[in-house]
Amino acid sequence: MTDDAIYSSLKQHEKHGIVLQTPMNKLNLVLQSWSEFRLPQYLWLGLILNKYGHSQGIKLCLKLLEKISKVTGHDYSLPKFSDILNLSLIVQKKIFDDIIKIAGQDVLSPLTLFYTYSKYSCFSTVFKTSKSVKERKDLLMSVIEKLYNPQSNETTDLKYLIVCFSAMSGNLCIANNIPIPEMMEKYQTLSHDLEEMKEIRPIVRALEGGLSSFFSEKDKGFANDFWNEFSKLCDCELMVRNISKLSHDDILDGCKEKLTYYYDLFISSNPLDEKIDTLLGISTYSYKLFKELIEHKLYNTISGKFITRTLVENYMMSKYLLKKESEDSKIWNKYVYYGIGKYKLIYKKYEELYPDLNTQINVENMKSIVNEFINEEFIDIDFGLFDSEDIRKKFALVDEKELYDQYYDYGSSYVHGLWGAIRESSMLKCVSPGHRYHCVPDIDDQQEQDDVYEDCAKIMIKQLELLKNEYNNE
Repeated sequence: MTDDAIYSSLKQHEKHGIVLQTPMNKLNLVLQSWSEFRLPQYLWLGLILNKYGHSQGIKLCLKLLEKISKVTGHDYSLPKFSDILNLSLIVQKKIFDDIIKIAGQDVLSPLTLFYTYSKYSCFSTVFKTSKSVKERKDLLMSVIEKLYNPQSNETTDLKYLIVCFSAMSGNLCIANNIPIPEMMEKYQTLSHDLEEMKEIRPIVRALEGGLSSFFSEKDKGFANDFWNEFSKLCDCELMVRNISKLSHDDILDGCKEKLTYYYDLFISSNPLDEKIDTLLGISTYSYKLFKELIEHKLYNTISGKFITRTLVENYMMSKYLLKKESEDSKIWNKYVYYGIGKYKLIYKKYEELYPDLNTQINVENMKSIVNEFINEEFIDIDFGLFDSEDIRKKFALVDEKELYDQYYDYGSSYVHGLWGAIRESSMLKCVSPGHRYHCVPDIDDQQEQDDVYEDCAKIMIKQLELLKNEYNNE
């Protein structure tokens, strides 16, 4: 159980150049990961809390921490396990004996998996156990799972102990006019399901977060060693999202029927009309993509994401060309030769730089397309954006910004291989606490994608509606 996290809205982010910065990053804080760096240091206390629970566990741990604070002479600001292991063997033995008297001999025995006799003879001897490697590993896995989330109730209990130890050591002072000490005193007596705890828990976590500045690179090394050793004992436990397969009302025949009508209209009325030729070309390209989606059942694939994005862009570009036509009668020709110029650049590079390279590129075919109606010597190559407007502005100009937000931006992550898309489509979550919930490549192709059919069908219908509205077809 955790308190609800509060995330900032996009409006609360601040734009700096081309970066939209979060409110937290404006503070230039140095992150000290709880689970990665701090948890291994405090896991010994977590084991005690796990055995005895919220109220009794905190009571026993506070008693123990008070003894440790006196033994160490207030030299330490935090109850880090690495600091305990670096004390003299005599002081270590006294602390370990206190742990056994207060919490029992077996409570820290799982840690003997890592802190072995060769390096930590005192600890290993005192907490020697007959428990198997599996028993110790399983118990650690269970405890780490509870404590991994920095906002879980179990983690907050542990953070409460850390704050209390820091106060005992004289390293945490709070002004008398602030009611935090009274709230902290209440913490150990209150159940987590009480409303009052919703106010106290964030304070505890904030105080512990402030104390994380006492961590050094040496402390991080201790944590890294722990995770490296523990991860070797654990197997990946992969989680695959369950994607339900949907039935689809195939509208492909209806799309072809409508396109056939406009094709016949084009041929019979004005076969040299550049506008309808271009609109039909874009619409046919969308139709062929939609057809491939259906015939090859690409609904739950990465390729389906690509197709969705292209359909949306085709629809937007069609609307954009129609809108700009009133301002520029040559917009259709400009659109065509902008694309032809791009093809010219590609084929010229192959022809001049890679003449012997055998690839999917058919240079002769591209050359014939480029020179189809105009000699290429009269075709410039435009390295800029078509019509000098970026994609996002084009969507806004044709009142389709929502489509940009809903589909294009998301699809672009897939087309450009950005990590969000790679993570969603090609990496599986490992739910093993011992592996710190890392992600692994989905080389067996277990993870399917969410179905794109409905989205593609909606955009295809919109594309055909443009033709209907332009040519008054009922």
